[in-house]
Formats: sequence, C-alpha cells, structure tokens
Amino acid sequence: MSHSTKKTFEAFSADIDEICPYRISQHNPVRSASNSPLYEGERSIRSPINLSIPLRPILVVSDSSDHRAEWTGFIAEEHYQTLDCTYGNFLAFPRDYPIDLSFVVCDLDHCTIELQVLFRFLKEIYPQLPVILMGTQRDISIPKEEYPDYLIGSLSRFEPALFAPLINSGLTIHKTIKEKLALGYSAGIPFVPINMIGDSPAFVRLNEEIRVAAQADGAVLLTGERGTRKDIVAVQIHWQSQRRANPFDVIQTNIVIREIQEPYLFGQEPNVHPLSPEGYVGRLELMDHGSILLNEIEYMGKTTQEMLLSYFKTKTLHRLKSSKPRICDTRVFASGSPILSEMVDNGGFSQELYNYLCATTVRVPALREFIEGIPGMVQATIRWLAESVGAKEPPVFSDSAIEKMMLYSWPGNTVEFEQVMHRAVFCNKSGRIGPEDLVFDFEPANDQQSLLHWIGKPLDEIEKRFILETLWLNQGNRSLTAKTLGISEKTLYNKLREYEKEDAI
Repeated sequence: MSHSTKKTFEAFSADIDEICPYRISQHNPVRSASNSPLYEGERSIRSPINLSIPLRPILVVSDSSDHRAEWTGFIAEEHYQTLDCTYGNFLAFPRDYPIDLSFVVCDLDHCTIELQVLFRFLKEIYPQLPVILMGTQRDISIPKEEYPDYLIGSLSRFEPALFAPLINSGLTIHKTIKEKLALGYSAGIPFVPINMIGDSPAFVRLNEEIRVAAQADGAVLLTGERGTRKDIVAVQIHWQSQRRANPFDVIQTNIVIREIQEPYLFGQEPNVHPLSPEGYVGRLELMDHGSILLNEIEYMGKTTQEMLLSYFKTKTLHRLKSSKPRICDTRVFASGSPILSEMVDNGGFSQELYNYLCATTVRVPALREFIEGIPGMVQATIRWLAESVGAKEPPVFSDSAIEKMMLYSWPGNTVEFEQVMHRAVFCNKSGRIGPEDLVFDFEPANDQQSLLHWIGKPLDEIEKRFILETLWLNQGNRSLTAKTLGISEKTLYNKLREYEKEDAI
C-alpha cells in the first residue's frame, strides 16, 4: 500500500464526522447521545428500559489481552454483560447464525487483520451492529462506503470519561435498532416489508415509486386509504436512501393535540412552560440527517403548518420562544388520507405546504389491488410473528385458509390483515390454521385513532385514552407524562393502577 493512499487518523476522524450521526469527540462528548433516537434533554438516557428489547452482551475485540481485560472490566463495572475475543475468533463467528450482541468495540491498535476485511465482515454479517473504534496508531485507507453502517465513533485512547457516554449511546442505539428491525417500532412498523412482497403490477409500481423516492432527498407525500400501512412504505424509502444509517422516527400527528404540536416537533427553550422548565429538543431536531414521518398530517394545526413551511423554505427551525435559528437537515415524509386534497381546496390545509410535500408522491395501494400477493404476505408475516415470541416453528396455513383470505375484500387493508394474522397465529394451538380459524370482525379504522372517534364516549374512557397516549408519546417516562398532563406522579401512578385492574377483569 503506497503512502499516498493512506490517511492519517485526523482525516479518518473527519470522514467519520461527515458520515456518522453518532460521532463523539473530546470537543463534544455528548454528541453521539444527542443524535440518539431516544435522546431527552442534555444527556442521553442511561438505559432505555422503556423498550421491550433485552440488552445483549457488549463484545470487545482485540489481539491485546491487556486491552480486553481493561475495557471489559470497565464495562462490567457499569453492570453490563461483556464478552471478549481476538480478531481471529471474531471472524470465525458463524455466518448463518451470528451471535446476538449489543455492540462491538474494535481495538485498531492491536488488529492483526486488514481493516477492509474487518469492516466488510461487520457490514455483511452484522449490518445493524453499532461499532466503536478504539486506538489510532495505524494509518487508515478505507473508502467511506465501506465504513460500518452504525459507526458510533472513535477514541484515540481509552478515556473512561469519554468511553462511558459511548457505551450509553451504543446501548440506546442497539435497543432502538432492534426495536425497529426485529419486533417492530413502537408505532407498529414490522421489519417484514409485507407491503412489498410479490410481483403483481401493484407491487411493481409501488416498488418503483419507492426506489425513485429513495434516490431523491426532498419531502415525500404518501397517499392512500387508511390501513394501508404508509408507515412501512416510509421505512422502506428511508432504508433505501443515503440516510439509511441515520435515525428514523414516526409522529402520529392525529394523537398529538394541537396545543403541544409545535413544542413536540420543534422543541422548547428552558423556562418557557412551568411543566417543563428545563426545555427539550424537538423531534425534527433529534432526527437531524435522518428522516421523520408525520402520519396523518391533515390533523396538523395551522400554526404548526406555518412553522413546518418555514422549515422547508429555510432548512432552519426555531424552538418555541427562541429567536435563534437552528440548522436542521431532517427529511420529512407525510402521510395523508384522501380528505387531505379536499382540505387544501377548502382552505383547511396550507396550499403552499401541500406543494412542498408533493415534491415526490407515492400512492400506497389498497390490499384488494394486490390480492394475489396474499400467500407471500402470509408466509412472511407468520415467520415474523413466530420469531417475535421465540417460537421454533410457525404454524402452517392450509390451502383453504389462504383461499378464504384471497376471496375476502379487506376493507381495513393491511391493518386488518395484521389483526387477522395475529388472532389466527396466537390463538392457534394445533400448529395448523384452517378457514375456521380466521375471524373477520374488523372495525374499520377510518377514525380509530382520531379524536373524532371519541366524541360521545364517556369522559372516563376519554381520560384513559388521553393518559395512555401521552405516556406512549413520552416513551413510558412517567415523570414527563405527569408534567405534560399537569398532574402529580402519584395521581398518574394511581390512574395506571386502576387501568391495570380494569384490564385484568
């Protein structure tokens, strides 16, 4: 390797700064935490215990036994499980069933293999594994496209004060990735792209529109009937785009009441509101260099529309009550029901904002348009459902059960399909599903999550829904939920205990 092709570590670090949203440095030791999808306030969450994914071991890879002992000892002191091995043993890990890890720490100073080989192994065998690079005594010569997709950052030497926030960020990123890719994001996005399976004309057209949207980098408007899972299509566009290694988030606009839409999306300066005197970062700013989906954007308030329009025009945003603009490069996806265009015509939604959102439009077809894809969707979904509960073998759908599903009209589209599949798989004890096991009693989701759905309901039921949705928006943080609702934590705790008792009856 000629000297001209080598890079100093300073140049290598500059490359990481450019391509990696989780980069950490001595000058900004919380940068990777602030780019973490679960960031709250000025420091990262130590352990995102509100998610359902269990933590996995942290692997330290080095050909120096002293480094492995020192680093694993420090991690163990933080009460996290560790593993360590040499590079030879690491590359010998089975490719068919790789070991499940939280993240990996790679010692560059004591690495007896070519870094191109190491990085290629990480990208091919562990494409979703967060990586920390430690040590800088080697010259680097690696194209940017070969860096690990989830490169958290690098340290020139072991410094506990900088290594600790890297560990926290790595665990947060690991749990967020696993939540999104394995069991489904909290908004309900499964890893299996069940809308994109098959070779019907509707599938072919949809996949082509996804490809075109992924190559562009402007706003995207996802249209289609309710229940078509436009959120899954947004995930596919994000994963196929150049932003795929960066954060992705979903905002259910219809359940964020208009009074808190602006601070929730754009953030809030300290001492603006007595319920959150410390202020907080908005979701748009948190997803910088990534993507965000505003689901059912027709429920967005007028002032929030104006702030979003200003963001599109200037690529800057203002936290609530702040005059300081903040540069932000978050790609915005928006989904809308068929009534969105009518709202634009009637003045209920900004025509100018609508024009920005329509820079790229993807129409998500109704399930009845690709009914021939039902068999493939069944097979993909039962595998996903079986894996989510640790089942060794998924149940078998009989031909007559598949035929019954293909003859059904699916008024609730993919959402209804998922409900039927969940009921059939989780209620089945025999391992074989026949037509008698399929129950189609779906309540159309036209206003299932809308506030309009709750008009005429008892106040107790509305209060319960509002409290639980606020708790969901705050990712299970009871303290923040109590502040948002303007009640004490004790009151919130008592309410949740009541709901648990009701559900147990």
